[in-house]
Parts: sequence; C-alpha cells; structure tokens
Amino acid sequence: MITAIVNKILGDISSLPFVDRYGGIVKIMTKNNPNSSGGISKIRYPAVINLKPQQCGDNSTYIDMIPNNNYMSMLYFEHRSTITVNAGSDYQEKETILRLVWWGNMSKINPIYTDTDLISSTIISKIPKTYQPFNGISGIYIELIGEIPKNADIFGDYTYDEAEKQYITYPYDYFALDYRISYRISNRCLDDIQLSPDVCEIIVSKCDRLWNNLTDSEKLECLLPKYDFAKQIVINSLTQKQINDLINSLCDPSSYTCAQLKSLLTDDQKECIIQDAECPDIFDSLTWEQKECVLQSYDFADPNIYNILTYEQLKDIIKQLDCILLQELTDDQKINCILPLYDFSDASIISGLSPEQKADLQAALCPICPTMSADFQADNLSPEAFNTSVTFTDLSSGVPYNPDTWSYEFIDNGSNILLNTQNPSYVFKSIGEKTIKLIAANSTNGACDVKTKTSYITVIAPVMPSGLVLWLDPERGVTLSGVSVVSWSDQSGNGNNAFQNVIGSRPQYLTNANNNRPAISFDGLTQFLDGTNLNLHNSSFTMIVVSKNINQSNSNPTLIRIGSGTTGFAFRQSSLYKHTWATLNNSATFTGHYIEMINSALEVTTLIKEINVNQMFYSSDVLVRTTTASGTTAPMSAGGNYTIGYGQAAGTYFNGIIGDILVFNRVLNYSELSYVINTIIKVKYDLC
Repeated sequence: MITAIVNKILGDISSLPFVDRYGGIVKIMTKNNPNSSGGISKIRYPAVINLKPQQCGDNSTYIDMIPNNNYMSMLYFEHRSTITVNAGSDYQEKETILRLVWWGNMSKINPIYTDTDLISSTIISKIPKTYQPFNGISGIYIELIGEIPKNADIFGDYTYDEAEKQYITYPYDYFALDYRISYRISNRCLDDIQLSPDVCEIIVSKCDRLWNNLTDSEKLECLLPKYDFAKQIVINSLTQKQINDLINSLCDPSSYTCAQLKSLLTDDQKECIIQDAECPDIFDSLTWEQKECVLQSYDFADPNIYNILTYEQLKDIIKQLDCILLQELTDDQKINCILPLYDFSDASIISGLSPEQKADLQAALCPICPTMSADFQADNLSPEAFNTSVTFTDLSSGVPYNPDTWSYEFIDNGSNILLNTQNPSYVFKSIGEKTIKLIAANSTNGACDVKTKTSYITVIAPVMPSGLVLWLDPERGVTLSGVSVVSWSDQSGNGNNAFQNVIGSRPQYLTNANNNRPAISFDGLTQFLDGTNLNLHNSSFTMIVVSKNINQSNSNPTLIRIGSGTTGFAFRQSSLYKHTWATLNNSATFTGHYIEMINSALEVTTLIKEINVNQMFYSSDVLVRTTTASGTTAPMSAGGNYTIGYGQAAGTYFNGIIGDILVFNRVLNYSELSYVINTIIKVKYDLC
C-alpha cells in the first residue's frame, strides 16, 4: 500500500530538471566483489525492486541506486517503519516513516540549482500534503518531519567500496528528508489494493519450465554443471534409476559411492572443495571421479551458489558457455536466468561486448547531452518593399527534444524586429540587404542554438505602375555635404535628378521626419532644388507629393514647379490650402482650385491632370475636388525644368518638409493610385 502512495509522489516529482535517476522504495541487495587480498567481499547496496507502473514491462530484476559519476543525480525512498495506529472491523489506520534520499553530481547540474538548499526546497514544494482517495486507500496525509544531518551515516545501511565512497565527497553532495505518511486502508478493498495498477512487483523467474525448452546439448553442456548435487534436496529429487546410473558411471566400486561421499562431507568442506581453498588434504585425497561427483552436486541454477564460487570461477564459467547453443534460449531465459550472472565491473567482460552492444547500452543508460541545431529558410530572397510578404520556415532540430521557442531577429527601417513564432511571415518596409538571425531553444532542457544568415534577403524597391518619369525618395540617392543636400537622384530610371550647386541655397536632410523615415527640409527663405525637363507640356500627368507645412509666411509657397516664366505649372501649398497655378499660352491664369490643409501634419496629396477633361485633387486616396474649367484642363504651352521648394518668383519659397515625390506621364486609375498610396506611401510613413 505504501508503494502505491510512493508511486503517486514519484509521478508529481518526475519532471525535476536536476534528477535523471528516480527510484521508489529501495531494498538492500548483496553482491560479491573481489577484494585487494584476492578474496571475496560481500557488499550491501540499495536497489529498487518496486518500480513505477510504466516500468512494469521492464524485465530487469532490479535497478541499483549506487552513486555513480555517470548520473547527474538520483532520488529514492527508504522504508524506515510502519505501525498500525488504529483498527476497526472494516478499516486500518497506518503510519509509515519514509526517508527521501537525494544524491547529486553538482558539476553536472544546471547552474541555477547548485545550492542543495534550493534543490531540497524545490523537492519539498513538489510533494503534496495529501491525495484524494484511490483504490481503497484514503485519509492520506504527508508530513515533512525533519531533515537528517548531512554526514556519511545517511548511507550507513550500505557497504560501498572505496571507489564508490568517493561519490559522497566534493563535488558530490547529498541530503535526506524524513516524511510521516498517514493513511487508512479499507479491509473490504484489500484485494483491489494488491492488484492495483499503482503497485508493480517484479518477480524473478525461477525457470521452472526451462527443461522442456532446452535441447539435449544445452542440458548437457551448458546447464548440467550448475546443479548442486551436494545439497540433499537436490539428491532427493533424483529417481532411483538416476542414482543407480550415477553410481555406475562415476564411482569406483572399491570407493565411496556418491551418496556416501556427500553424506560424509560437511557444508564447509563442500564450499572449501569447490573454492579449492585451504583444504588440500580433502581435495587431493579424492579421485577424479569423486571430484567430478562433488562438482556436479552443486546447483548452478541456484543464485546462492554464486556466493560460494570465487570471482575467477565465475569468469571461467562464463568463458565456457557455448554462445551458439545459448542463441536457442528463449528471451525470458536469456534475460531472467543468464544475463544477471554477468559481472560488468570486470573489464574483460566489457571488452567482449560488440561495438553495437556498447552503443546500444550507452544510448539506453548514459545521460543524453541535449543539443540544438538552429536553421531556417525564406520563401522569397528578393521581395518588394511594402508589397511582398516573406515567410520563414523553421528547419531546426534538437536531441532529445526539438525546439519549442523561436526568435527571428533583424533590423528593418532602423528598428529591431522580433518574430516569436515558428514559421512567421513579414513584409519589409525598407530597401536593402537584410541579415536574419534565428534563436531556437527548448524550454525543458535549456538547449539553445543561433543561426545567422548575413545579407540573406535583398529587399528591392516596389514595382510602380507604368509611366513613372520621376521618383525622388529621401531614403535613396541623396548626396550630402554635412547635412546639406547637394543632389537628389531620380529612382525612376530616367535620370531626372534634382541638385543645388549654390551652397547657401541647399535644403537640409532630416534623418527621422516620421516613422524613422528621412525627408528634405526647406526653410522658406532661400532653399530649393533644380531638376531636369520632364516633358509634360503636352501630356496628362499624375503627381503625388508627401509634405508637411510649417508656418508659411510667403504668399504662394511652391512644392514643385514645372517650367518657368509664363509657360509653366505650379503645385502650391499655403497655410490652409493646396492649389494649382498654371500659365497657359503665355497668359497667366490662376485656377482658384483649392483643397483644405491641416497645418503642420504630414500628408499625401495627389494631383491628376487629364488634358482637356478635368483636374482632380486627392487627399490621400480620397477625391476631394474636381474641376473641368478650361483654364485648368488645357495643356501647358511649353515645358521646362522642374524646381522643388521654389516657384521662381517672390513669395514662392516653401517652408516645410518634403518626402517622396512621384510623377507619372499619364492618368493613374483608382486601383493604381490606391496601390501606390496605401500599399507603399502610407505604410512607409506610418500614415495608416
């Protein structure tokens, strides 16, 4: 019953990150070890016989809980006492004292748990004070009653050898906690408790059906020498015919029969004979037949016989096994009868293992060092800025666990971008090469790896509708002298660049006008840029300007002017309005065509002029005014170079900032206009 409760506790603490070897209630086992004088020493050590339910299919007889450098740490329970404190006709109330023993290799434990006080506190916090009734057990209460003083007496029930004693000194550490567990058992449920799936007793097979499964060769050459015919119980099992046959085959008629010889030898003499130690008179006085008779009287199927045999004799027996015959043994025979006889502390036995066997044993028994390998790929290495989504696919892997957390890191538009999903998607908002870093990790074992791909993605400029004759982008093609703009290169591919050769008339470059985006600043006094001829005098056109007005004092501040004198076209902005002014056929005509402005706010304004049809103003992508007056729809009588920030007349200097300028030599339809403004410009300047 207490085993079932311990298994409950093990279930609650089985995920501790600093324990890699768990045990339930241990029992004291014994084994023979060779000592320095060439003899045999019996040692006592803890082993788990009652395993957790998920281990019931394991055919191992026991699991030892001896401190060993192969482990990070181990935890097991010792049963100290159980008393019945009260009993009725249908119940029993019991009280059990259990000792929780923890041992650890501090050099292997995660640095956060290097303090045993923290480790013990963590374990205590994981063990509940009570459990709900299950399988006839109720009234369960678990109480910590004390911590045992830290000294070697914690392991006083065991007789470790010198090699094992080193594991209870630095850098190894240990502690023990005593718990009192009170519980009640229903007498009506005793059968159910014994059959409870929470209790798993591993029963060592006694090979009682081995004889019928063995071949004659196996019976004769492998197993017959194991029978201890010196034991009366073995002799009593022989038939009369077997006794007669043995006498006829083994004994000299003039000497003792086997039965007489065995009756004359004491148990000490039999042990002395089989070990051939300090009894030469007895052993040498026997004939070979008598020696053979005595030898074959030992029951080598009895595990106790191996407490008598010397270490060298055990090795000799193993060497004499016929490996070919043993292949015919059943798996149950091999595992439960033969395998426990091997002494794997002997280097010669280890050397007899094949490389495959060693690899399998290491995989099954040795701690796994967690590893992580981070990797990823993108589905598009040349996406368009603002327009094309890039999806990252995680290719990371880990041992023993794959990653469960991801962090993609890169810089876009001057900001650090973090994407914390496994396969994220992202639309880049700036042009150029992008270095992508992935950090893949597992939260259970802490394994982590970083994969950096330098200049992995090259973001290109978005593809514009046809007819683009001018694109001035303050993020590209700006040549500076200090912070003064010397030239501003056209990104349309037509070479319609803007420039200013006069030092005192150069506008200034702002690195962050809005949303980490740069812009060009004009002072409204002397600053402007000259450009080339866009050849728009006989053409419809679409003009898109990003600008911000700053306290205009001039009468007709101009964003951009095309042509000069009496043959040009101007796109102007006052304190309250944006409007156009055109000169047609050498006759100055003021259009009187206005849209209301929000002073000191960054805006996107579009002017579309369709020759002899209409002239339309858009605020962002919203049409706010249309005119069909002939003075506004007729073509310019002549073209000319363009100017930015100045209308080539008094009172026309612009005070404010200008971002992107795009000019098309045709009318953009609404779908095209919406794409340029909403997908590119508004996203770029965070105007959505």
